[in-house]
Amino acid sequence: MSAISRGTRLPRRGQRLAAFVIAFLASTAAVAQVRNLTWGELSLTPPVCLDVQGISLTGWANGFRHSPRAPHWEALLGPAFWDLHHYCWALVHQQRANRAGTPLQTKRHLHEVAINDFYYVINNALERGQTDLVMLPELYYRAGDAYLQIDDPAKATVEFEKARVAKPDYWPAYVGLSTVKERIGRRKEARDLLERALEAMPGEKGLIEALARLGPGGAAPTTPAGSGPASRQSTSPGSAVPARN
Repeated sequence: MSAISRGTRLPRRGQRLAAFVIAFLASTAAVAQVRNLTWGELSLTPPVCLDVQGISLTGWANGFRHSPRAPHWEALLGPAFWDLHHYCWALVHQQRANRAGTPLQTKRHLHEVAINDFYYVINNALERGQTDLVMLPELYYRAGDAYLQIDDPAKATVEFEKARVAKPDYWPAYVGLSTVKERIGRRKEARDLLERALEAMPGEKGLIEALARLGPGGAAPTTPAGSGPASRQSTSPGSAVPARN
């Protein structure tokens, strides 16, 4: 039995070392680098993931070898770019979680790891004062979607609301909120929410499709797609990062 388990008081230096080890183990359990990444998986992520550090297939490493496109991304995203390998890892973990046949326990674990990786980027950005980071709405949305996947609608709602507050015309946030309402049996509230969002963002294809999926009473309005200012926003939450030049 170890000195710690016996309750023996460690010297101060030993206490500091033990605290460091515990903190290190906790941090490594919270986030996780993708193992055995394939080019097929990487191809399903946004273009920025080809240029971030920490992706084994590309070989870019912090402080050693950077992508020649790193300055482009850093100009768009600021210092948050150097944290985006966590975002890319999270997307791949979600791909694996959503594959047919993934055991429920594994699926839950992968989504939880993804949430922690999304929040690694969020927390670092906010600590630096990057409250205007263009990716914040998507990061919150992604975390909310992961909570939905593990059947936690309450936490999903919190994340979708954060996405909406961060960018009121970010339509995926409204789709996420309506999905939560539908799952808990509040279909009318889900439909009303989408209809109000469409009034603010007329013609937004993502909202129209979500409303149509609600079934009877949720038919798509006749406003032509692409007629509103929000139509200039990407229709895919996963494409919130600008395309690479």
